[in-house]
Amino acid sequence: MSSELSPRGYLLARVVDEERCLGCGLCEILCPEFGIHLDSTNHES
Repeated sequence: MSSELSPRGYLLARVVDEERCLGCGLCEILCPEFGIHLDSTNHES
């Protein structure tokens, strides 16, 4: 968890190793309660 808060006041989860993240979105799909949101603006295509 990071120390950054979401607009709703929840602690945000962060990728542990960003170099290994593929940006596939599987974590976002599988996360209960929609707790993960991918921001694709930081990914290079």
